[in-house]
Amino acid sequence: MQPPALSVLMSVYNGAAYLQQAVDSILAQTFTDFEFIIINDGSTDETAVLLSQFTDPRLRISHQENIGLTRSLNRGIALATGRYIARMDADDVAWPGRFAAQVAYLDAHPEVVLLGTAYRHVDTLRNRSIDVFPPTTNADIRRAMLMENPICHSSAMMRRAALTAVGGYNEAFYYVQDYELWSRLAASGQVANLAEVLQTRHHHPQNLSNNFKTELKRLALHLRASRAAMIRLGYPIYYQILLLNGCKLLAVRLYSAVRLYVATHIFPRQLSSPGGQD
Repeated sequence: MQPPALSVLMSVYNGAAYLQQAVDSILAQTFTDFEFIIINDGSTDETAVLLSQFTDPRLRISHQENIGLTRSLNRGIALATGRYIARMDADDVAWPGRFAAQVAYLDAHPEVVLLGTAYRHVDTLRNRSIDVFPPTTNADIRRAMLMENPICHSSAMMRRAALTAVGGYNEAFYYVQDYELWSRLAASGQVANLAEVLQTRHHHPQNLSNNFKTELKRLALHLRASRAAMIRLGYPIYYQILLLNGCKLLAVRLYSAVRLYVATHIFPRQLSSPGGQD
């Protein structure tokens, strides 16, 4: 059999709450030449039961012990056969034309190794949503990469050859593994974002931790990835001052952690409980 043009890669851990709509959004894509690799990373909820109910022949489901998102994604990459690899999170929704638009762009731009999209950010904690339009050009994305992650992980599509050439995800990064990978891909070729909103990204209690040590570790890895991006992309040493910009993330994450802690421990209220990996 001819390998598909695209391998879609999802890792799920206790993601039963949103899994149905996430999988359905992939199976409903207007571009149909893909395989859909789903790694069940040791879920203890109804994830395995839900996955057993899907019958689409494009699905390739693998169950394993819990090893975390980064290692699971590398296992999925090893299984992929498509010339492109698209990421998808188990609590997000891909819009119907996403794959068609991304494949067409990558086919027309062989110099681009990584392609994201604009996306809709749905914040269930604050009951609001906003459309996010990250930078679109290679130069603008590379500059933004010194301070923040300019490509939404679950909207990303990559050339499999480029991804394997840079060694896949760095397993030393339990958090911000996508951000760290982007700078390595950007050093090997061009990167881009489509200006069209083609993905919905959910932000919910399971995206956060009320453990301050965890948030400090996340910040440390973010700053480490920022510094690596600066070096890999050839920016002058004085650009390290921009790394201080990453410290603003600490205030944002700690605020969210305190808010979540108060909501769940001091003034308990009903929260949705979709699972996920971060």
